[in-house]
Amino acid sequence: MLTPLWLILYVEGLGVNGCWLLVVLLCCCVAVLLCCCVVVLLCCCARTSVLMQYFFVVALSQNTTDVGGWNCAVINNASYQWALKHASPTAAARFTKIGQPLVMGQDIFLSNAGPAWIWNPMEYKESSDKSTVNVYAPSSHTPVDYGLKAAAGFHYCKVLSPARAMEWIYIDGLRSKGGL
Repeated sequence: MLTPLWLILYVEGLGVNGCWLLVVLLCCCVAVLLCCCVVVLLCCCARTSVLMQYFFVVALSQNTTDVGGWNCAVINNASYQWALKHASPTAAARFTKIGQPLVMGQDIFLSNAGPAWIWNPMEYKESSDKSTVNVYAPSSHTPVDYGLKAAAGFHYCKVLSPARAMEWIYIDGLRSKGGL
């Protein structure tokens, strides 16, 4: 029969307080270890295909989940929709009447080299009729079996922040027709 750890510690002279202190310390160590495992898993599995393969045991290729060319656009559109939903009623009405809506364009894949992604900003291009502004986000992605293991399985997107989207609704999106 195994003797409980707290009993061994008590018998060895730590007393009740020392025993509980050590048990709490051990529980904290286990909790920190679990959190670290989750962080490592999320950092190592930055791509949808890796997460789905790990959690759902589904064999997916990078082409299925990451190379379609619209992943960054979907994320950026979510930020834009959030801003539209949370703008004040007055600002939303004014933007609907005279603002230039943002339209998310296809992702721009430059290369798997980090500097190519880092040094290229998001592109904002006004449509020829000036009715909308198209947003193009640079992206970079590497397959799970990428030659450089430290860079394997990642997907990078330039992201439109909700704050920037809100600024577009309140100020910048009104410049063309609102005379700001």
